[in-house]
Amino acid sequence: MKLAVVVQRYGQGVHGGTELHARYIAEHLAQHADVEVLTTCASDDRTWANEYKAGVETINGVRVRRFRVSRSRKAAASAQLAPISSPFIVTATQAFGAVLTSSVLAVFEISAGCCVPVSFGAPLTYGEKVQRKAKVFMRRPSEYYRGANGMLYATNERLIYIGVAPGSKFESEDAPPVIVTQEFPNDTLLSMRPGRLYFLTAHGVRVSHPGVPPGEFAAVGTQVPALDSLVDYVNAVHENQRKDAAAERKLLAAVDALIKEPLYYKVKRGDALFSIARKFDTTPDQLRQWNQLEGDRVKIGQRLLVKPGKK
Repeated sequence: MKLAVVVQRYGQGVHGGTELHARYIAEHLAQHADVEVLTTCASDDRTWANEYKAGVETINGVRVRRFRVSRSRKAAASAQLAPISSPFIVTATQAFGAVLTSSVLAVFEISAGCCVPVSFGAPLTYGEKVQRKAKVFMRRPSEYYRGANGMLYATNERLIYIGVAPGSKFESEDAPPVIVTQEFPNDTLLSMRPGRLYFLTAHGVRVSHPGVPPGEFAAVGTQVPALDSLVDYVNAVHENQRKDAAAERKLLAAVDALIKEPLYYKVKRGDALFSIARKFDTTPDQLRQWNQLEGDRVKIGQRLLVKPGKK
C-alpha cells in the first residue's frame, strides 16, 4: 500500500502543531505501509525561505520529498498573512494529485494556513477510477453518538468509505487518529437505499451487499446533493447492467434454441454425399440414416437433414 502525507513543513526541527501531528502520523503509518511525505523546503513559517535542500531524503525511516517554495515573504508581514493562508507550494499539491489519482485515495481537511491529512485508504487497482464522492459521517455501535467524519467514494469497482474515528478523552494528545474504512463490491448485488438516518436527524444512505457488513452513511452539511448524485449514479449503473444482463440472457436463450433446432442443407451442383458429410462434420452413414437413403446418390435441390434437433 502506498500512502502520501502532505504538509507545508516537515522535519525534526519543525515544531508547529500541524507539522508535528503530520510527522506522528507518517512515522506511525510507515510501520504498516509505504509512506512518502510531500512538503516544502521551508522550516520557518514567518519567512518561508528555502532552508532545506529540494529532493528526497529519509527522516526516521520515512521518505520525504521536498519542493522549493516559489515565493517567500517578510517576517514583518507574517502576522497579518498567517491567519489567512500559508504559501503552500503548488507543485507539491500537483505532485500529490498524481499520487492520488494513480494509486491511493486520501482525504484532507484544509483550513486557513494548513493542509492536514486526516485519512487514508486502500490503493486503487489498475483501471479503477473514482466516479463520484461525497463528504459523509457514520456512527459505529461503540460510539453511536459521535460520528466518524470521512469521504464516501464510488469507483467503477468498489464503494469505499474512509474516515477518522472520534478521539477519546483517555488517549494521549499526541496519539495518531484511528482510520476507519469500509468497502463494498460495486456490482448488481450492491443495495443503496437513501433515506433519513440516526433517528431521522440526517439525510443518508443504507448500504448492503451479501457477505459484507452493512453500513449507514449520512451527508455532512451541504453535501446532500453530492451524496444523492453518488447514489443515483451507482443505482443507474446497476440498472443498466441488469438490463444488459437480461438482454444477454435473452440472446443466449435464442441462440440455444436455434442450436437445438434441426439443420437442413439443399444439395447444389457438384455436391456429393461424402463432401456434404465432411462440410457438416458428420459421416455419409449418418446422412443416409437421417435421410433414409439407400445409396450415395443425391439430387440437385434435394433437402437433406445434416444435423438432428436436440431436445
